[in-house]
Amino acid sequence: MAKQKRYDANNPTGPRRVTSLLRESEALRLRSLRMPYSAIGRRLKVDGSTAHRLVARGLERLKMECNELAETVREIDLLGLDEMQSRLVEKIEAGDCEAIRTAIKCQERRAKLLGLDAPTKTEGKSANGSTDVMLLTRQQMEAALRASRDRLQAQAQKARGE
Repeated sequence: MAKQKRYDANNPTGPRRVTSLLRESEALRLRSLRMPYSAIGRRLKVDGSTAHRLVARGLERLKMECNELAETVREIDLLGLDEMQSRLVEKIEAGDCEAIRTAIKCQERRAKLLGLDAPTKTEGKSANGSTDVMLLTRQQMEAALRASRDRLQAQAQKARGE
């Protein structure tokens, strides 16, 4: 008699994990619509405190994903800057002023990417009075949420063998 395969709850692609991530994703979507935790709980058939935990875990997961993505983009940009600067070396050594200016711009960009410069705070008001920073953050969050939900649904389909 063949043993039935048990799914490890910690398996990142296992059905239990995928279901949990889909619930977090749905809780985040509902919360982004300004739905209270009690209503989210009713929709997901859990209590309000569980709905709150789902939203909090989902936000933390999104934050980690965004940080990882930002780090990857930063590394790619730094590699590009290295390549650009290496192509300028001979011209800089020959005293080419334009090459020197370009190298300085590369160094300035590198300092920004690495956070070496003091941060500058810029804030503008949109037509409805909210700050542009908040609008951009929400747009980024919604885009990350959609991408995460799509990825989780694909994993769920794969786990179900569809």
